[in-house]
Amino acid sequence: MKFGVSILAAVIGPLACMPTNQYTAPYDAGGEPTKDDEAKGDGSKDDQAHAGADSGAKPTAQPSAPSTPSTPSGMKPAPESGPAPTTPNPDQSTPESPTPQNTTPTTPEPSAEPSDSTTTDDVDSEPIVSDATADAATDSVPDQTTTEPSNTDAPSPSADGFFGDSRCSDEFTFCEDFESGELDGNRWAPQGPAPDIDDGLAARGTHSAHFHTQDNGLSLIRTSEPFPMPNNSYYARAFVYFDSMPTAPPWAHWTVSGAAGSGTEAEIRIGGQYDNTINRFGVGTDGGPTGDWTNLDQDPEGAVVPVPVQQWVCLEWQYKGDTNEGFFWWDDVEHPSLYTSATEHGGDSSEDYLLPSFESAWFGWWLYQTGTDPGEFDVWIDEIVIDDQPIGCTR
Repeated sequence: MKFGVSILAAVIGPLACMPTNQYTAPYDAGGEPTKDDEAKGDGSKDDQAHAGADSGAKPTAQPSAPSTPSTPSGMKPAPESGPAPTTPNPDQSTPESPTPQNTTPTTPEPSAEPSDSTTTDDVDSEPIVSDATADAATDSVPDQTTTEPSNTDAPSPSADGFFGDSRCSDEFTFCEDFESGELDGNRWAPQGPAPDIDDGLAARGTHSAHFHTQDNGLSLIRTSEPFPMPNNSYYARAFVYFDSMPTAPPWAHWTVSGAAGSGTEAEIRIGGQYDNTINRFGVGTDGGPTGDWTNLDQDPEGAVVPVPVQQWVCLEWQYKGDTNEGFFWWDDVEHPSLYTSATEHGGDSSEDYLLPSFESAWFGWWLYQTGTDPGEFDVWIDEIVIDDQPIGCTR
């Protein structure tokens, strides 16, 4: 009898490791940060990890016409159709010293498309299936292998016009170019070690904010100056330079910007995650009714590009608090797979993903797991803009 039970366990056990129908990045073993964790000013987390529930919904490649925001100046419109939002991709590298690259990178070789879904409760465990998809998972196990492209290749078709002198002006609701050479304490509140405002590397002008951390440390600056925004909606844009990306531990998760406010405990985040092959940009939240989840980039379809290192990237996103939608652009190109709405998200499918009444936003670097490789990280951020109109990368 014991022998029969052992055989049964051996057969059923692997079935619990099969992917679900929607890709929601698994989370760190230490769990995602809570507001109490933020108050500590370090990277520690006491809460337990919890993965987003698989809704099974496939976010549309593009939001419906009534809610689609106008395309930021200079931006290329999103393709009419795209991959099912919420799936990861390949990237890894540990570069040594920052060497800015303002030239247009080459196009990487297409990578094999990863599986449509993966959800885990623990990053050290294999993917597991939800009850709703367990039966379907027994039929087949999608191939999750990928071909790793170079992580210095990035889709920057018009990057030549992105850089140069500072372009901050009164036309923006909020613009920070760090050209004063020091952090403005009237508009920024540091958490963790304050960044250096140095002249060694800049996307525009001669200065940028340099964030340095070790292991799962955090270094960020928070502002409430531009809030509240009209209709609780805004665009944010920043130039970001990563000296390196984490290649350990598995599913290492990091954030470069977060926003919070009243009405929900959720912190709305822009960042990414190492999918054990590459680092991908991602969007998601910690806290709130939908839980702790991140949707990872799947664009361009069939040829996802890893987060580039040792070169500047231009990131822009929009949060439409009046309709609870989110949009994401990389180098003036929209990535439809990172679109979110009240019902199209990577969290608990029984809950709506409702945005807070925004009161503050932060920029910097926060990695949530220990035992990282490399053991320290350097990130530069330049010319941060928050506005109620599309911004683009050339303004």
